[in-house]
Amino acid sequence: MTGKKVSERLHFDFRDIFLASRLALSGKTIMAQFIGLGVGYLLWLIFTYLAWLLSGLGLSQTWGLYGFFPILDFSFSGTPAWICFLIGNLLFLLLWLLSSTAVAQLGFRDLLGDPFYPLTHGYRFAFKSLPTLVFTPGLILFFIVLILLFGVILGLVGRIASIGELVFSLVYLLPVFPVALALAYIILNFSVSLFFTPAVVATARSDIFDTIIEIFTTVWRQPWRLLVYSGLLYAVAKSAAFVFAYFCFRAAQFVHLSCGLLMGEKLERITATALNYLPRESVIFSYFTNLSPRIRFGFHLPESFHWGPLGGPENVAAFLLGLSFIVIFFFVISYFLATFSVGQVLIYLNLVKRKDDKNLLEEEKAKAPSTTPTNEVTSGSFE
Repeated sequence: MTGKKVSERLHFDFRDIFLASRLALSGKTIMAQFIGLGVGYLLWLIFTYLAWLLSGLGLSQTWGLYGFFPILDFSFSGTPAWICFLIGNLLFLLLWLLSSTAVAQLGFRDLLGDPFYPLTHGYRFAFKSLPTLVFTPGLILFFIVLILLFGVILGLVGRIASIGELVFSLVYLLPVFPVALALAYIILNFSVSLFFTPAVVATARSDIFDTIIEIFTTVWRQPWRLLVYSGLLYAVAKSAAFVFAYFCFRAAQFVHLSCGLLMGEKLERITATALNYLPRESVIFSYFTNLSPRIRFGFHLPESFHWGPLGGPENVAAFLLGLSFIVIFFFVISYFLATFSVGQVLIYLNLVKRKDDKNLLEEEKAKAPSTTPTNEVTSGSFE
């Protein structure tokens, strides 16, 4: 596609969504998502362990029950434990927003013909945009809480003897019901903002209020395209992640077969123990090892086999190998999330073109008309 203008790289319809898996299949892009996922999960893991500790469960007990993945049971006891768990979830969400913005920026620069845009610059942009990333959904959530608070106040008025129920009945049609209807719409926009804000910030360079306006106008003016494109993007990301996971699985098998010729039973013992560090029984793991929950098409790890106690060096080797398997698993998840992040950029570029007749790629190119010779040569490598 060399020689075409920037505006000609996209069709500005559903066909662009299929570019997401290809744009995300880059070591730099996957690593950008992996950094946020890894750091975010590590913080979440620490605070989840603290929550279990505050609930009266010791560290050794928690490790014996859950290992690296305490994701199947959240029956904490006591308010401090739940607060600790909530902090961990908020930190994970923050890291996810940062990494998604960095990936969205990398994808946007790639579409502009700058495939050598550094990963560090992507994260620098993400941290610079941190107030917008936090306060865009934060302000929308504030309005939701404010409206709900008025509902609580109305409920208190309704408790007044004799006149409370009368007041409630009089104001129900106007203004209570229209406000409740608006609340449902605001909640929808809040949900969209959690996924869409990184794409808007990366492409439009918008501040907090501009980002909120963009999200609301997009949901209002292009709801069906947003819904259909998002569903298509999910299918693309899921299929691409499954294929990537399958190749990782086969690569691990090749390593096992070649090294097992000489290592023999020792490798079998180490591998069987190392695989137990993965969350093999969780929904998340089966999600990436199967194409669809309703279609029995996927791959499965070998069944657990008890080899008896391992020696000291073998235990250490199994632990290190287990960490390697976890890193590979996180890379698969990172590719899925990176495809989703880049796809959101493609969706937003399409929707802005539809609702405002604006080509954000052309506008960004006009702001910085000079590019390096290398970028000019490689700028059309998407078809």
